[in-house]
Order: sequence, then C-alpha cells, then structure tokens
Amino acid sequence: MHIYDKSTAKTSALLIKVNWSRELAFSGRQTNYILDNVPNARGVYCIYAKDYKFEYKPRGATTKYWSPLVYIGSGWLDKRLSSHLKHQKNNVLAEYLDKYELAYRFDRIVDNDPGLDWPNVVEGGLLQRFEDKFGELPPANRRKEPPTDLAVDRLLL
Repeated sequence: MHIYDKSTAKTSALLIKVNWSRELAFSGRQTNYILDNVPNARGVYCIYAKDYKFEYKPRGATTKYWSPLVYIGSGWLDKRLSSHLKHQKNNVLAEYLDKYELAYRFDRIVDNDPGLDWPNVVEGGLLQRFEDKFGELPPANRRKEPPTDLAVDRLLL
C-alpha cells in the first residue's frame, strides 16, 4: 500500500493505492497453503467469486451493477484467511464457499502509526466505496468498520 498526500489549499485528501497480490484460490484445501505462503503481516484482503458476478440495484438507481466481491477484511493476513476456511464462523461466507469457486487477493499494510490502525482504515474505506456504488455491503460482510478520526476530507482508494 502506498499513501499519497493529495491535499490542496481548500481540502485535505489522501490517496491510498492498494497493490493487490496475484489471484489465489480460496478453498478448504488451501488452509495449509495460506499459513505457509501468505505473509504473517497485517493487511487488507478481498474474497471474490472467480466466475460469477452478483447483481445489485441500489435504491433509486436506474441501472443494475455487478460485482464478484463476497467479502472485504483486514487483520493478520495468514491467520484471518486460514481462519475463514478452517473455522467458518461467517455463515454467509461458508455458504459462498460451497456454491462458488472463490479466490482472494491481499496487500500488506505497514502499520507503524500508533495513532491509526491502517488496515482497518483501508478496509473501512473499501467498504464505504463498495456501499456507495452498490447500495449495500458485500454479501458476507456483516458490518462496516467504524469511521476513523483521520483528519482528511477525502480518502481516495
């Protein structure tokens, strides 16, 4: 992840560029692979259907939108991703695992700012952008991260 200051005299804005990893399969057979090959680092990740897009029609919109995204999350990458597969505490995500061929991508986020939890900031920003466009959260996300006290007018992802 790279953060660029795009502030002007009138507004303050940060541009966050997420550098997603290559696509990796997300299935029960991958639990050990994830623990062995995904970095033990904090970051953000997304889980999506490889060959399917889900339909959204936001309230008041005249067109439909389509997205393959199933879940957006953050935390310790290897532990969170393998936990989703091993423990399946998220019932909706577990249902999608049974019905669709899923994949995931991730990006490490250096979290050396004691004032902010950057992985949560990025996750919250991604979820807000998704909700703004599609009218709701990805199907397996139960809640949004609370907004941060980040002193910027815009967070561009």
